Amino acid sequence: MGGRVTDLAGSHGGVAVGAELHCYCILDLPSIVAFTCSPIVKGKKNALESMNLRVEYLQELVTQFQNVPSEETKEKIALIWANFAYDPYNFTFLRQLNVIELFLDCISEPNEKLVEFGIGGICNACADPANVALVTQNDGILSSSSVCLLC
Repeated sequence: MGGRVTDLAGSHGGVAVGAELHCYCILDLPSIVAFTCSPIVKGKKNALESMNLRVEYLQELVTQFQNVPSEETKEKIALIWANFAYDPYNFTFLRQLNVIELFLDCISEPNEKLVEFGIGGICNACADPANVALVTQNDGILSSSSVCLLC
């Protein structure tokens, strides 16, 4: 992807003190800084703050994806979502923000990387039966035979 990756371990970036973060940033995205964080939190308040930050971050990615004209930026965002879809902790957030539907949109794009990352995201997210149902309800299985082959 060409992004410069930086480990921001120890940088709390708005998360309450007491949370140990290991964040990795892709620093070359225009107008957003993409990161994935694996917070190790102590206490319900810190866990809630961490969850809220994750949802806010994913929402920002959805907004960027829908509004940015750059195909390269859309590819990077779809890749980030596909990585988030690998973690069961994120399944509810991805459904809540309609990212599963955006994966389905990606697989009908002419851009091969968006198709690839959309399929990868769907495959990762389909570890959860609720996501399988959502993909099936939205005719995701029928819209691309490659999804059936890869998942």
